[in-house]
Amino acid sequence: MPENDITPAQQPNPHFHQPLNQPRAFRLGVAGPVGTGKSSILATLCRELAGELSMAVVTNDIYTDEDARFLRSAGVLPTERIRAVETGACPHTAIRDDVSANLDAVEDLEEAYGPLDLVLIRVFVERGARVVVVDLQQEAGDALVADLGDAVVFIRGDVSDRAVGDLAVDTAVERFGALDALVNNASASRVRPFTEQTEDDWKLALDTGLFATRNFMLAAYPELRRSQGAVINFASGAGTDGQPNQASYAAAKEAIRGLSRVVANEWAADQIRVNVVAPMARTAGVAAWAEANPEQYALSAAKVPLGRFGDPRTDVAPVIAFLASDDARYITGQTLMADGGAIKLR
Repeated sequence: MPENDITPAQQPNPHFHQPLNQPRAFRLGVAGPVGTGKSSILATLCRELAGELSMAVVTNDIYTDEDARFLRSAGVLPTERIRAVETGACPHTAIRDDVSANLDAVEDLEEAYGPLDLVLIRVFVERGARVVVVDLQQEAGDALVADLGDAVVFIRGDVSDRAVGDLAVDTAVERFGALDALVNNASASRVRPFTEQTEDDWKLALDTGLFATRNFMLAAYPELRRSQGAVINFASGAGTDGQPNQASYAAAKEAIRGLSRVVANEWAADQIRVNVVAPMARTAGVAAWAEANPEQYALSAAKVPLGRFGDPRTDVAPVIAFLASDDARYITGQTLMADGGAIKLR
């Protein structure tokens, strides 16, 4: 379990607002069907270019852990510069929770199609909120605090640890005086057929999804009761639509929906609202997948009645901000599908 560190405001991060004449990180994507030799191609590229460029590799495939282990065992780069990221192998998986590797050679704090949580934090701050952020990625947290200043406090910690939830709530009250809204959007999982999912796969999905949501809700309850605040939890079309190869993730997300409905009824007497958002957003993960697979992306977008994947900043984050605001004071126990009409709940 990592140590929990609160990062104070720092000087502006040089990765933001870089002059155009300064060196910048660039990405090279290697895509193709399973078994076509992508990892071998990456290994060759690393060997050929390691002396000329500062390089890092992020693997994101059905067998992302296996790919990363292969590259590490081949010794093509230092092990700390090879990261396996579980954002999935299909668009519906990739959109769920874009994960930032934040290696030195990879600039993942993007203004446009960045991870949904980063965009959401910015939208909240722009609307006057002050935010406590919990994540395992220290570099991302440092950069976020440096960019947004005193409006954000970052805590490095594992969301599946109940003590981290308590620390986050205590920090919000100590720094900002109260807690008005709780947003639970963390989760991690592995994409495999149901019969191949291991006990560790199920533990990962449930600990970081369902149990993390439960822990933070329990930690936040006393303060939310005082403020008559709101809880916004995250679900996914992977659960409501039964996406293949996502059994543990889908089960965790549907369990979160069930938990949210129950707690919405129980906490209504305290005037605490509990709602769920299921987004379909063109995050950095989806943008990269679309670039590598334009025909598949076009087919997926065509299945959305509004004809496109949502913009994280303009289509998804405002929905979450709305549910956290007093404008949604008469809405509780609901699941909002911010997905362009792709899934219609009855």
